[in-house]
Amino acid sequence: MVLFFKKGKFYEMFEGDADIGHSKLHLKLTDRTNMRMCGIPEGRFAQYANQLVAMGYKVSTNRDLHSRSSSTKVPKAVKPLLYHQSWCRVWDLRILSAYGG
Repeated sequence: MVLFFKKGKFYEMFEGDADIGHSKLHLKLTDRTNMRMCGIPEGRFAQYANQLVAMGYKVSTNRDLHSRSSSTKVPKAVKPLLYHQSWCRVWDLRILSAYGG
């Protein structure tokens, strides 16, 4: 399964998933803070997800649920404990076929 993380207006892949994005989708592989990554604009997600699914991969998205606009001051040591992620969707060939994709 290839996991895309929604970060603002982009979807990003990290480490092994970034390697797949680079080799199969020809995306530029970058190294930020000692971590391989590549990303795509959110408007191109369906195109790249469909390509991966057609190659036999399952694709999943993950969206950040952490509120950055919180009015409560939170100590830095506690902030990592308040960071939550939510799995949003999973695509595979069977799901796309059911929807005519």
